[in-house]
Amino acid sequence: FCEQKADGIFYEGVKVVVDAKIAARVAQARTGLEPLAKRNLGYAETTLTPDRISESNLANALTDVFRDFAGADITFLNTGGLRAPLMAGPISYEDLFRVMPFGNHAFTIGPMDAASVLALLERSVRTCGAYGALMQSGLRVEFERDCGNAEAMDAASSKLLHVETLKGEVLFDRKQ
Repeated sequence: FCEQKADGIFYEGVKVVVDAKIAARVAQARTGLEPLAKRNLGYAETTLTPDRISESNLANALTDVFRDFAGADITFLNTGGLRAPLMAGPISYEDLFRVMPFGNHAFTIGPMDAASVLALLERSVRTCGAYGALMQSGLRVEFERDCGNAEAMDAASSKLLHVETLKGEVLFDRKQ
């Protein structure tokens, strides 16, 4: 946990002391990375903000972009991994890295059966975002849940009601 105060930056309550040699090496590395970091990736008409539990314009935009990029029918994104907003205006790689500051792979591409898709959606609905909500692109999803009641989390009162593809193929319908 990092916190900036009037008298410095603190990490988990301990004041960060700048090491001049390390700072110089970081500055040198940044100079080499600057062309990539500042590369223009696109433009945001408005500020895109994350929300760990509810749908957000940032999660919607990213899942749609990832689906298009991958040529996939559907994509999922764990909103717990979105760490910062994207401000309105030009978007650079560095801006995107602030949103998802991870060096691991962002994509896993491959076939997924309907049962696995439904299991992911059901867990996201029933846990009320306790593990980060799972946002998706390429599906129409209906569900009901009571996230205000801690005892209702992962309870039978939270449930998936209907899932269909954008083409209208019904994958799940609790009413039938």
